Amino acid sequence: MRVISVFVCMAAVCALAAPGEEYTFGLQWQKDCIRSRDQVMFNHNETFASEPNSTGRDVRRAVLNIGPDKATEVGLLWDEFEGKLYVDLNRDGRLGDDPNETFAAAERGYFQRFTGILLSFEDDSGVHRYQLEFECNSRYTYGHVFSGFSGSCNLNGRTWTIQVNDALKGSVGRGDLFSVSAEQFNNRISSGNIPQSVFLDGRLYDIKFDFRKENAGFAALWCTLEERQAPVGTLQIKGQWIEQLVLGDGRMLVLSELSDQPVTVPAGELKIKQFALKFAPDKPAVSVDRLNKTVSIAEGVQSELVIGGPLKSTVDISRRGTILYFSYGLVGSGGERYNVGQLTGYDRSKPPTVAVYKGDTRLASGKFEYG
Repeated sequence: MRVISVFVCMAAVCALAAPGEEYTFGLQWQKDCIRSRDQVMFNHNETFASEPNSTGRDVRRAVLNIGPDKATEVGLLWDEFEGKLYVDLNRDGRLGDDPNETFAAAERGYFQRFTGILLSFEDDSGVHRYQLEFECNSRYTYGHVFSGFSGSCNLNGRTWTIQVNDALKGSVGRGDLFSVSAEQFNNRISSGNIPQSVFLDGRLYDIKFDFRKENAGFAALWCTLEERQAPVGTLQIKGQWIEQLVLGDGRMLVLSELSDQPVTVPAGELKIKQFALKFAPDKPAVSVDRLNKTVSIAEGVQSELVIGGPLKSTVDISRRGTILYFSYGLVGSGGERYNVGQLTGYDRSKPPTVAVYKGDTRLASGKFEYG
């Protein structure tokens, strides 16, 4: 087995691989990359070893777990009245004694936003860095990890970019954000889990990640793709406006060209993992409500998948006593249902209207209230 190792500061150029060959390339840390969003519970009741003077004001506390096994605790204290967030960056249990650990709200109003928070910890693979932002209000607080790792490799003449966000733990596995894309390739993977293998451009690659210490002492993420043979069939995709279609099973994600022609896919029972429609560049993508659709691919046989546009409107009417309830929906060509609110940006300023006719005579008309 020949191993091709390329450290990527720019797109790596790898030779065409035969099954069994490996591609190893580096993913560089980026301050703004693939972003995570997790709710942080400010319900930690115990006071920290040292806190800023907040006599007479309500403050809220939280503990953020980072590092291997999430064993390292970072204390947070939010003073809503002062518009300040105190973060125990050096983990000494003392909040408010270091101006570098005090963050002022970038926005004041319904919620307070705190930016530019750089957390780090060190293990055998080096110093791991994370760029965070917090959004706080009286109902919830969300922590966003903006940083991640990004790198590229040329596979079979096409340059693919892989991005990973490792969720503050210094290792890559289940529950981490993962994306795969290529320029001039009209499909992408954007997953909340790391797959064991990816099927790209008609070829199957097992995928592995490991952290390695750079010369500067920081942790860099490396990716290894090992190509292996797999039985394949072809799939004819029938539908309009498809922007994203990712198939897969429990361990593999399949990314195929969105084409009017049959595309190569691995044989087996494949479930639709990700799917979205895009009607126009200035319109938001529309996802499917509760999609549970599979397609069976037999080796050497062409299968068919009907999904996406054209869409048709449906109205379900039910009676409860003297009240009629109307449920409006959009149904795709494969019977899948779409979230109507995504089409309007959840704008409720223009409610739907209804008219009642007897023959050609309109008896009544009016607007609905949402509910």
